[in-house]
Amino acid sequence: TFHDGTPIDADAVIFSFARMGIPGGEYDPVDSFEYYHPQVSLLSLIYGGGEIAGYRKIDDMTVEITTRRVTSWLPYNLAFLKIGSPTAIKKWGNDEFQFHPVGGGPFKVTEIKPRVSMTMERFEDYWGKVPNVDKVVLVPSPEAATRAAALAAGEVDWVEVPASDAIPSLEAQGFVLHKGPYPHILPYQIRQADGPYADIRLRKAINYAIDRETLCRDVMQNTCTPAKGAVPTTHKWFGNPKEIYNYDPEKSRQLLEEAGWTMADDGVRRKDGEPLRFKVIISTSGSGQMEPVKINEFIQRNLADVGIEMEIDAMGFNQFVQRTHGRKLEKGGKFTSGNFIFWGENEDYHGIQNSWGSVEPKAIEDMFCGEAPPLCHGNMGGYDNRLFDELIALAQRSFDPEDRDRLMRMAHDMAIEDSAYIFIVNDLNPKLMHPRVKGYYPEDSWFTSLQYLWIEE
Repeated sequence: TFHDGTPIDADAVIFSFARMGIPGGEYDPVDSFEYYHPQVSLLSLIYGGGEIAGYRKIDDMTVEITTRRVTSWLPYNLAFLKIGSPTAIKKWGNDEFQFHPVGGGPFKVTEIKPRVSMTMERFEDYWGKVPNVDKVVLVPSPEAATRAAALAAGEVDWVEVPASDAIPSLEAQGFVLHKGPYPHILPYQIRQADGPYADIRLRKAINYAIDRETLCRDVMQNTCTPAKGAVPTTHKWFGNPKEIYNYDPEKSRQLLEEAGWTMADDGVRRKDGEPLRFKVIISTSGSGQMEPVKINEFIQRNLADVGIEMEIDAMGFNQFVQRTHGRKLEKGGKFTSGNFIFWGENEDYHGIQNSWGSVEPKAIEDMFCGEAPPLCHGNMGGYDNRLFDELIALAQRSFDPEDRDRLMRMAHDMAIEDSAYIFIVNDLNPKLMHPRVKGYYPEDSWFTSLQYLWIEE
């Protein structure tokens, strides 16, 4: 059951799918459904809902789903499609349900204070492991330094992505740092459908210009590892790419020269009198990005060293999402692969920086595939490689895990060799905790289980 006692059944799934804007159900067309929610729909389509072409109730506990294409990873996608209590949604309506959410997990939300806190309490009737702790209070804190100070002052027991500069002193005070590899990357999605970085030599030049080892060791206090691809080198989808982008500024300069960008007296490379600029949109925090301003300022110095003038446009996360993920999905008169975003107000930019998790195989497809929405939403730079798309399609149709992983490795290697992204770091999911927090273990996942924790008095 949901937290309000409503059954989790086929009717709840049908209702929630329609609210997500997934077509092909009994409420089609979905935008005429009273409880359709465009923001919920966007997130649902990004995380696998776009694969669904139709669905219907078979009986109270069975829903039949028809997909747009043969896909072996539908079960992964379904984990991202959130099913809410129809009773609560009807009671509160679309606008107010966000302040009174009712799901079916191990904790139930009991209070939301916008921009202040969210309180969750143990759900005694949870079908799985009932939590050890009575209550969890989540507090938003965008600034890494503020989070670290709150932990030091005893205001919280746990902080996500602590300020790297504060980690040594907090560990010396007895606080416990947890970290470990997981499928998560901080890259630049680079504009490659047009503009200077359509030239693969320039994309490779940036990849070779970044000193990732120093960035992770000295700047980020070993809370990240140099990224060699979209997944860590230990991941089953990292294969044997022909090219690895280690720090090699001389090779970077050589590639820039080959592409016709020569160094001018002011230290900036030029071609036909135009400076080589790299203007990027970043957010100041959010989405597990560690400390993006600090990271980008370090990279800015790396690029200046090879003659690339980097301009950083940092904004709050909500504004960033509207400029990138939340952007309307038309092409603005420019045809290219994926959902190219560099037109209109973004016409002057060359890249965006956001973190991406790759817990499920569709995430790799979404980053690089050439299909238009609703099948793909993450290829914002316009990477276009039909062979990559064919390999992903073969992987998607394979129900043999070993065969599927082999094809995923081949496709991933191709994206590396094409410099489809500027690969920066794989963060190590750093979390600092008070020593009284017990029962935590690092998970190789974007998600964290809270029901196994306890507080030692």
